[in-house]
Amino acid sequence: MLCGRWRSRRRRAPPLPAQSSASVGSAPPAAPQDGGARRPGLRALKKMGLTEDEDVRAMLRGSRLCKIRSRTWQKERLYRLQEDGLTVWFQRRFPHAPSQHIFFVQHIEAVREGHQSEGLRRFGGAFAPARCLTIAFKGRRKNLDLAAPTAEEAQRWVRGLAKLRARLEAMSQRERLDQYPARGWGGGGGGRWPCPSGVHSLNLNP
Repeated sequence: MLCGRWRSRRRRAPPLPAQSSASVGSAPPAAPQDGGARRPGLRALKKMGLTEDEDVRAMLRGSRLCKIRSRTWQKERLYRLQEDGLTVWFQRRFPHAPSQHIFFVQHIEAVREGHQSEGLRRFGGAFAPARCLTIAFKGRRKNLDLAAPTAEEAQRWVRGLAKLRARLEAMSQRERLDQYPARGWGGGGGGRWPCPSGVHSLNLNP
């Protein structure tokens, strides 16, 4: 699906997988808009003081963002923050089977607005800079160039990721281990981490 046609066919966009019984794979359910702080999975966000943050709540509901690799490779995918506040889930199709993947907030080096990356300067001309963002990762992992349906939605992700990164960086080593006992806290953007239930593989090129 080419996102370059987004402007003329947004009204025909398919429903979010979490809301459709015909969706591919088993998408993690979106966090509820009300009372979410009572769910056990949201304890981490509660400790961060972000359960009522509007940007983070929008990320928990998920967004259809267009990943841009070239002038012809521009595909829409659902991205959703998970309740641990540490991982972002996304789904994509392979020819014969669904694939579910995640990336980790602490592996992000920077989030840049607009056409600041080389990829978006070269291939993002069809999208207004206000709708674009680049997630740059630590280590050798490639940048993730994205375009949101609206400038407001792009800002939600820019601000939300900044808040999550700031909270994680402010944690002590003991707080990190207490809050995420099953996660490793080594540096870099490579390697494999334990995956949440239902996620079978971790692909480092979302």
